[in-house]
Amino acid sequence: MEAGDRNSSAPPEKPRLLLGDFELLKRIGGGSYGDVWLARNVLGGYRAVKIIERGRFREERPFNREFEGIRIYEPISRSHESLVTIFHAARYAEDAFFYYVMEVADDLHTGQTIDPKSYTPRTLATALKIGEPLAAAEALRVTMALAGALVHLHGKGLIHRDIKPSNIIFVDGVPKLADIGLVAVLGESASFVGTEGFVPPEGPGSIQADIYSLGKVLYEMISGKDRAEFPELPREWVGRADRQALIELNEICLKACHSDVNQRHQSASELLADLAILQSGRSVKRLREAEARAAQLTKGLALAAVVAVLALGAWLFSDEQLRTAVQNAQQSEELRVSAKRAEKMARHQLHNALLSQAEALRMTHKRAGSIAKAWQAVTDAAAIQVDERTRNEAIALAAYPDLHHEPVEAAIHAGTTAFAFSDDLELYAVGTGDGELSVGSLATGERHTIHASGEKPLVDLLHISPDKRWLAVRYQQLSCWIYDLATTNVVLKTRWGTGLTKPDRAFDFSPNGSHAASAVTESIVRIFQLPAWSHGPALTVGGKPTWIAFSPDSRSIAVAAGKQVEVWGLASLKKEAVHQHSSEVFCVDWRRDSKELAMGTTAGQVVLWNLESGGKQSFTAHAGLILRVDYNPRGALLLTSSHDRTTRLWDLRSGEMLVETDEGFGTRFSSTNNNVAFVREAQRLSVREFTESPAFRTWQPPGRLGAITRLRVNDDNSLLATSMDGLALTTASGRRIIAGKGAAFFDGLFLSNSVFVGTEKGISQLAVTETAELRPVWNAPKVSRIAARRDGEELVVASDLKVERVQPGTWQSLGQWENHSLTALSNICDLTLSPDQQTVAVSGWYGRAAILLSLPDFQERVVPARTCRLAFTPDGSALAVGMGEMVMMVSSQTLQHTGKPFYREVAAEEPGSLAFSPDGRVLAVLHNFRDITLLNGKTREPLARLKSPRNEVVSEMTFHRNGQVLLFGTKEGGVYSWHLGRLRETVEGAGISLNL
Repeated sequence: MEAGDRNSSAPPEKPRLLLGDFELLKRIGGGSYGDVWLARNVLGGYRAVKIIERGRFREERPFNREFEGIRIYEPISRSHESLVTIFHAARYAEDAFFYYVMEVADDLHTGQTIDPKSYTPRTLATALKIGEPLAAAEALRVTMALAGALVHLHGKGLIHRDIKPSNIIFVDGVPKLADIGLVAVLGESASFVGTEGFVPPEGPGSIQADIYSLGKVLYEMISGKDRAEFPELPREWVGRADRQALIELNEICLKACHSDVNQRHQSASELLADLAILQSGRSVKRLREAEARAAQLTKGLALAAVVAVLALGAWLFSDEQLRTAVQNAQQSEELRVSAKRAEKMARHQLHNALLSQAEALRMTHKRAGSIAKAWQAVTDAAAIQVDERTRNEAIALAAYPDLHHEPVEAAIHAGTTAFAFSDDLELYAVGTGDGELSVGSLATGERHTIHASGEKPLVDLLHISPDKRWLAVRYQQLSCWIYDLATTNVVLKTRWGTGLTKPDRAFDFSPNGSHAASAVTESIVRIFQLPAWSHGPALTVGGKPTWIAFSPDSRSIAVAAGKQVEVWGLASLKKEAVHQHSSEVFCVDWRRDSKELAMGTTAGQVVLWNLESGGKQSFTAHAGLILRVDYNPRGALLLTSSHDRTTRLWDLRSGEMLVETDEGFGTRFSSTNNNVAFVREAQRLSVREFTESPAFRTWQPPGRLGAITRLRVNDDNSLLATSMDGLALTTASGRRIIAGKGAAFFDGLFLSNSVFVGTEKGISQLAVTETAELRPVWNAPKVSRIAARRDGEELVVASDLKVERVQPGTWQSLGQWENHSLTALSNICDLTLSPDQQTVAVSGWYGRAAILLSLPDFQERVVPARTCRLAFTPDGSALAVGMGEMVMMVSSQTLQHTGKPFYREVAAEEPGSLAFSPDGRVLAVLHNFRDITLLNGKTREPLARLKSPRNEVVSEMTFHRNGQVLLFGTKEGGVYSWHLGRLRETVEGAGISLNL
């Protein structure tokens, strides 16, 4: 560390404390051996830096031990979201100290917004106040996250040894285990470390000790008391609404903190399973009681068996014991029945444990392989019993993608220095430090050597042509050779220019096989004509070329050179576009339609550059240098691999990270499917299958629009979503149009190749053009609902407190109904037309009835019902009325209730949306605010419960005309869909039937 220079001509300033690339701003914590500082890196980002000084240790061994703990922990720190991430570590000044750089905690008051002058880190200790326990739901959330982190840490053979509230930080609201200086390898920890009150009676250094410490943390969260007062509970629980949930959490706490280590949870997974049981709404306490009864029954069965044997022996010796034998036979039958009952109970407990395991795994769905393991648990549970919980868990799992952990693999030489896959991932090539080259097939396991070792220098780069005809090889002395894979002959030898820094992948083949491109000097890219390998034109680029990529249509070439990416036309040999970035661009890839480039930077950012519109989007994908970006064949997914040793798959439609793994470097997608190629520690190549959710899809990510007010699907599959902050139109070709940002839109419909929407000021028409212009066509106060009648010759419009028939084109009124009835509708909530278009049903937000109006004269009939949403059955025989607490059916003729109502899980003032499938077989209703229940359209019996992985409040639903797709919009502005046919097939694969 050193102070920065002071400017002698400026007023005196506090010296800047510098440590490597970091400026130390403020000491924010410390302990016996070191201090934690708030620091800022050269890019302006904030980090936490802990400095461990040798002088604070009495001897060398504990100093080295703490560094060793950091070294072991660092590679796995990025592999679980509730473990604090270590970005960098270093030893300085002849081991006078070492330091490591971590992600920084949220500010206690401002979250992710950090002001160094007032910054106070948000830890669990600073968030807790004595006498003010957390809400049960929050305590459960925090404990589940930390238990999941322990499962991962222990699974890597490590223990934390110092879990306490001050060592738990929050980063963007996510709780994380921090202060990892005492992390040690399981079984190698002999020293007594930890904090009094959080250390178990037997001492620290074991899995059960970590569980004990976390149990004490849970105690402080739910009781508001100091751990020294354990197990005393606060009297204030008596009047709390979440009292029962707190009692259940205390049951978990008592087991985790049991003084007898054998009575404690034996693993963090067992603790997490208990928490998952509680999260699912079931009782841990009742489960404990059932286990105790089962144990007593087992002992009773063993004793009874002994009695039965003795009785049988007595019968053999004396006929007088016949009656006793009969009695024993009766007892044996009773024991058999009891044993059967015990077996049933055991199977029931196993069934519940498997489902709890599936739920816990689903919570870690972004870890590669979690969903596959969860499916196995559900399949095993279904083999025991298929009940509502099993069915619902399978449905929930069907919404998640996964990167499978059962790859096709091939072992490679430990000295491998370069590797490559063919576009279809059928072939691979590897090169070693002593010049050996070989090509193999993952499918057949065959491999043959092209060049033996020891004859050439280290292999730097390999590249297989799309047609698998050529292999480009770059050697360490900066020469590039091209091999014909059919003959293994060398067809071309080129050299890089003198002094050229080694490019990473400054070579590429065109997809159509007509060209290759190679960097040959610091600023020249040479084009070669194939198959003759004759020298073609040279491109002079504006920097040192480090990455070259032909477009999929072979018409353009992108060159990454320093902080810019240039796009050249191959026909014109002219520079067509240039992107400048604030940091260096390391890698690029083309979307398969040749209209977009993805660029990965040295700062961990991904930039998506649309070459048609010129628009650019960027997001932070990793903490460090991005080594590879790659689109999947459809262009909806993006693979990113980073120097931070993580590989991530992103959904570009929603901007969400789908899956992450640190168990290999992901190199690319297959050109034909979603298989992903990996290399693991330069000793194993593998291809893993990435499966998208077959049933769940994101149409519009949350945040781009306000609360969704209406969804409409056109005959050509166009989708219109209106919201409280603009509208979105997805055309049949997949084009996305966002218009009217800042304005509220309440409804919309497709009519004669046009789109009409209801606004605060009337009806506007949307021009589906590049400008997406909105043109007012009819003035009225707040058009909340629109329906089309007579093939679009007439509209039925709800505006403010009246319903009106309007003729499009002339926009003349054809008659109206005003809210003058005794029902006193206040602001129309819903309006829907009957299938024969002779009746319109209308309801109000604060009314006491729904009203059926006959057309065209608006004669009214009253249906007693509070604030409600409405939907006619497809045959028009009945009207579904959705209110805050229930959904009921009303006969269109008699207005009498038919069948039993469906009661929602959560009653609310605001009614939930309704939607019938086109054939009337399925009625979709809101089970609570976020989950959708599918009912039998006639009997109203539940068929399935759809639990969205997005956990957003549903505001609108509609079925696609094919009846297989249910679309729903949310108050957060998201639009999603469930494909019911694919959902049924997926769930049936686990042995569970769905009547959809």
